Order: sequence, then C-alpha cells, then structure tokens
Amino acid sequence: MGVLPLQFQSGDSAATYDLDGTETFAIEGLDALNRGETVPTVTLRATRTNGEVTTFAVRLRIDTPTEAEYFRHGGVLNSYCATSPRVSASSVLRPLRPRVRAVKEGD
Repeated sequence: MGVLPLQFQSGDSAATYDLDGTETFAIEGLDALNRGETVPTVTLRATRTNGEVTTFAVRLRIDTPTEAEYFRHGGVLNSYCATSPRVSASSVLRPLRPRVRAVKEGD
C-alpha cells in the first residue's frame, strides 16, 4: 500500500493536537492487522522536533479482511502474487522487452 490510511476521530483534527507537520509519528496497535484481522483504532504517537510527545487514538481505515491482506503483503499486486500459484512478483514486474523484427531492404 505504501500509505497507511488513518483518520482523526470524530470532532478531532490536526489543530486539536496542535500538529504542524514537522512531527514524526509512530503507530501502535498493528499486531492484529498483521495477523489479517481488522482493527478499528490504533494509537498514534506524534513526536515534535523539541522532543515533546502527544499520543492519541485514530481510526484505521483498513475496513475489510481483504484490505488487511493487501496491507500484510505490501499492496494489491504483492498480495495477488503471494496468493496466486502461477504468478510471481518477478514475472509480473520484469521489464518489458520490445519485440523487433529485422526487415530486409526491399520488403
């Protein structure tokens, strides 16, 4: 997926927690998601540049077991490759080679 979809709880916003975009974030509570279960909320720990830490709950927007599987495998394509017996990531992701046919002069 690349991006973990999180949503503030109802009534909350970045202003609620005085977030300005310079924070680094840690997410707690993903163990069940890694087992393929859906998790309604996780804890987000925002660390400001001055070292101050703010912790709050956010909604995790992985709402179905299928979306949890996509996350566990690193995305839709990786999930498909992991569960399809005839497909490997290398066969899907290999560079395409153009087919060139030699043409004789006068053809």
